[in-house]
Amino acid sequence: MDGQRRLAQSLSNWLSDGRDCLPIYRVAMRTGAVLGLSLAIVHGAVQGGHLNGTDSLWHRLPGKLAGLAGQAADDIEISGLEQHDSSLVLEALQMRPGGSLLGFSPDQAKERLEALDWVMSAAVRREFPNRLLVSLVERQPFAIWQIDGSFRVIDRTGVVMSGIEPSQLNGVLTVTGAKANEAVGELVNQLEALPDLRMKVRAASRVGQRRWNLYLDSGTKILLPAESGGGEFRKALVLAQSNGLLSGAAAEIDLRVPGFMRISAAVLEEVSPETTSSINAQEN
Repeated sequence: MDGQRRLAQSLSNWLSDGRDCLPIYRVAMRTGAVLGLSLAIVHGAVQGGHLNGTDSLWHRLPGKLAGLAGQAADDIEISGLEQHDSSLVLEALQMRPGGSLLGFSPDQAKERLEALDWVMSAAVRREFPNRLLVSLVERQPFAIWQIDGSFRVIDRTGVVMSGIEPSQLNGVLTVTGAKANEAVGELVNQLEALPDLRMKVRAASRVGQRRWNLYLDSGTKILLPAESGGGEFRKALVLAQSNGLLSGAAAEIDLRVPGFMRISAAVLEEVSPETTSSINAQEN
């Protein structure tokens, strides 16, 4: 009898405990339902592309939270831009107005900016709590380098610059040939000593990575000697200029041998068939 009484009492206690736990079960079930609905909503938003893009709530959320803590980039000042748009700078910084500055490193941002081929130097400074100052020095377009069938803008040191269309540049020298981009700075230095000639040079080709051919706007081609410490390069240019050979009267001026000049005269007019017949008759 005592055993039956204890069993009945244990069963009664279990049922009583179960009734006491029912509210907890209800709360857990409701919480699970809310979480499931929330996950379904987020999944639908992702599938529908509503969380994509920099203007979405998802992308703005870190900035909003950082703003509450006074750590949002509310004021971004970019200076030094001449040829490029500020959006390229923000992309390299991985930052946008109102974005979070939590964990932002000015040193790392400077490295990312100077990794851009059109940036010569950069400085990034953060002024607490929410101001970001960016100063850039852009590389300046110096020449157009034709290589492998394409035209590329380069600076004076030969670095290829992206983001600038060659067709937008006027009056810059066009050079061709392997490593012509690395030697064009010295070529222009030599030409700047002879401004009258420099104005006439339309293009230049690098030959064998050791010398240049110049092409004037008059159609004259000048074959220059290889560079040397004795200044033969400039002497050859002075020789051609002083003899009045840059007006187009010569088709080609060969200055490759120091101290000598070989000239090929330009054909001033096209020989007509009648003239050719007359010459042939006289020869016969």
